[in-house]
Amino acid sequence: MILSGSGSARTSGRRLAGSLPIAIGLAVAISAPAIALPVSVVGWGPQSFAELARRTSPSVVNISVVREVAEVPLFGPPGYYVQKGIGSGFVIDPAGLILTNDHVVEGKKVVTVTFPDGRRMRGKVLGFDSTVDVALVKVPATHLPALRLADSNTAQAGDLVLAFGSPLGLQRTVTAGILSAVNREFSQSEHQSYLQTDAAINPGNSGGPLVLLNGLVVGMNTFIARGAQGIGFAIPSNTLRSSIAQIRLHGTVARPWLGVTVAKLTPELARYLGVRVGKGIVVVQVSSGSPAAHAGLVAGDILLSVDGLALSSPEQLVAALHRKWPGQSIRLRVERGRFERTLAVRLGAAGPSAPSLPE
Repeated sequence: MILSGSGSARTSGRRLAGSLPIAIGLAVAISAPAIALPVSVVGWGPQSFAELARRTSPSVVNISVVREVAEVPLFGPPGYYVQKGIGSGFVIDPAGLILTNDHVVEGKKVVTVTFPDGRRMRGKVLGFDSTVDVALVKVPATHLPALRLADSNTAQAGDLVLAFGSPLGLQRTVTAGILSAVNREFSQSEHQSYLQTDAAINPGNSGGPLVLLNGLVVGMNTFIARGAQGIGFAIPSNTLRSSIAQIRLHGTVARPWLGVTVAKLTPELARYLGVRVGKGIVVVQVSSGSPAAHAGLVAGDILLSVDGLALSSPEQLVAALHRKWPGQSIRLRVERGRFERTLAVRLGAAGPSAPSLPE
């Protein structure tokens, strides 16, 4: 997003998280036809992205906002000044639903959506998920060309992608690159994982789609690394899908609380615990009074699966919890010593009593 007066991008000085335990205090799309692209003479990619850009661009919008910002002067009474900003978004439902970043429309006074054909409409923010940085905007229109979400779990480093948006206010801009990495984490983002891309992302790209060659949206462009070139980050489409579903129903997102700190089961940790390596994740800590404690989990337990999904990384457990609501239950397959058992855990609601995430 671009804010007038500052000229700054939404950048991140957040450092990459290392191999830290993850404290779990957490918490739709239709398939699209594949787009046939010409194959280059070198045999590894398309000669042109023109057809993909032609089909995708009509669904990508410019979002301009006007907001009132509190001002505390050195002398005199406090007041407000008007701040303008721009960002991007994309249509996810023909009935007028547009997805963008929460930071693009946060604190909005007026939200204006401009389509590539020049149409301008007043947008209404239906709800948001500030934790993930997602917002849903409604415009008074129907039969809009909508983009569809990919399964980001299948994304791999090296996949070709296009980034769409309005960098520096330049509408209908397309940049190409690859996924540089998947499942990037940051210590200040509740260990939400991101897709990393080298497709050029600049101020104003926030909220635009990151698109695979089959025309499906694999992520939403969100921020860039401060002081770097070719390092941008997008929210994975499966995370978007989870937030969209809850926002459409409730206008916000409720995060479930399990109450454990977990870590990847490294060979060193496995030897220390006397367990086999290569299966499950280890419980490092269980919060007193948490749903996990009530279910009987203890530090040292190995979590093998959640709801039948085999676990090999803490991020998989995070993703499973993102799909749940407080009050719902999950099934955890647990190994303790030589024995395995399945525990049903009723999730609580994240709040002041939930553990903070490690830095």
